Amino acid sequence: TEQIQMDMGFHAFSYTDSSAYAAGLLSAILGGTMSSRLFIAIRERLGLCYSIRASHQSFLDTGIFSIQSGLDKTRISEALTAIMKELRKIKDGGVTTAELKRAKENIKGRQALYWEDSENVVSWFVGQELLTKKILTPEEKLEKLFTVTKEDIHRVARQLFQTKNINIAIIGPY
Repeated sequence: TEQIQMDMGFHAFSYTDSSAYAAGLLSAILGGTMSSRLFIAIRERLGLCYSIRASHQSFLDTGIFSIQSGLDKTRISEALTAIMKELRKIKDGGVTTAELKRAKENIKGRQALYWEDSENVVSWFVGQELLTKKILTPEEKLEKLFTVTKEDIHRVARQLFQTKNINIAIIGPY
């Protein structure tokens, strides 16, 4: 194969950390849609990958913010440099009001679809009971999400994207 799989991970926020909401929105802005920063910069403008996404996952006592991409094996260095440039831009300059609004609306729409599946509903309530002993309704979760500000996301980006905290795994034909 001519492609490799790359996962860049950063230590992030637990289930109970209020910064998890900002990290979720940051992941949507960076790599949650086809109009996200990484998709546009790395895939569309530079043609360095065939797929790229960002995500934040929370666990009981920790979390992970990750960027995953399928890359051209001959352009790995160029792709990693470009990804790091995008992380620095968001770390140094934050996000725009329009980006934040789009991310909130995107997550709101995804949540509406998520709640259509009864298995997801059960997982949501059981997971909260087991992990936090406090149950939020979907409306309460969205309310918390919609209180996140551009400044919250900027703070979280500065906290997450420190080069000393990067872990990278690359799998390919080597």
